[in-house]
Amino acid sequence: MRKSILPSDSCLRSWVDWLGITEIPMSFQVACGMAVIGAVLKRNVFINQELWRVYPNLSVLLVGPSGIGKDTVIDQAIRFIEAHKEPEVIAGRTIEIIYEQMLGIGDPACCVIPAREVSAFFGQKDYQKGMVQELTDLLSTGSSVDVSLKGKGKLKILNPTVTMMAGSTVDWLHKAMPEGSLEGGLWPRFLIVYEEYSGRHIPLVKHSLTKAEKQRAEEGAERFRGMLQQIKSAYPAPKEIVLLSDAVDTYTNWYINRNNYFSPTVRPYANRSRDQVLRLAMISAISRGLPYIEEQDVKFGIAIMAEVGRTIDKVVQAPTTEGRIAEEILSILPQTPKKLLVLLGRKYQFRNIKEAVGYLVETDQIKQQRGKWIKT
Repeated sequence: MRKSILPSDSCLRSWVDWLGITEIPMSFQVACGMAVIGAVLKRNVFINQELWRVYPNLSVLLVGPSGIGKDTVIDQAIRFIEAHKEPEVIAGRTIEIIYEQMLGIGDPACCVIPAREVSAFFGQKDYQKGMVQELTDLLSTGSSVDVSLKGKGKLKILNPTVTMMAGSTVDWLHKAMPEGSLEGGLWPRFLIVYEEYSGRHIPLVKHSLTKAEKQRAEEGAERFRGMLQQIKSAYPAPKEIVLLSDAVDTYTNWYINRNNYFSPTVRPYANRSRDQVLRLAMISAISRGLPYIEEQDVKFGIAIMAEVGRTIDKVVQAPTTEGRIAEEILSILPQTPKKLLVLLGRKYQFRNIKEAVGYLVETDQIKQQRGKWIKT
């Protein structure tokens, strides 16, 4: 994701200026910055869909290798939210603890739940069983959720509005992903952002950055803090935000064609993306200080979702043998067909190698040129 995708007058720019002194990928920075803005707004702004409302709470799932910056960016996001003293940040890995804390918040029950490693959060312990459906219900942003606690009987969490900030590696996500979490609606309620590499290389922040870079970062943090307070003050009570006519047209066109952005295997995610684009557009507009949504805000949301659609298959689908071979082929090209078979034949069967090569050719990722396989 490029910085240029951000509207020039958005407070997200200040957030990125602040985190730009790190190796955290830009997409992680933007996702968590939007999650912070959405969380602070709680239920005080919404898009009216008549039968339901779209609120700005944005849950994010950051996926990438260890050390890429998932924990760092989540920690910074939580720090900014805690500085505003609301919504409340909830700790706990059992649904009972989450319920108790949300009941204590009152109405509306707005909160943020950090889950720096979802494999640990969902786990395999008996006390963690059933969390997927319960969290899916909470993330639905309905008017209430019925819960049951030992010794307290049946209770209601009123207007639950949850923002989750989660992280995982691809491997751990596949090992811990509860069965049916895609089809059942858990992951479609997240903005899933996948990155393989860090954004930049900074050995030592103190020594590797110029004085101007560090000053810009400090100023960015201060601006973001101040603009976040302004955003919060601008919406003291629930208020509808509307789309201007050109924004309606752009969104309608995207909505009709949204399945083209996703493979058939992640259709549940494509279906849910309709609200995510509206949510992203809402946050974009508000981060620019606007009381309405313009076309460029919808285009911003579509651009984010298009990037998600491009990478999400790597996240939600466990890699096949052919998939692993295909990735390895791409990493060692250019090679002659014979040399390729020699290198890969030590680990894989010929049939799997042939299928992987066929897949890469069919999807126009490799081609033969002068007797060698090369990337297209």
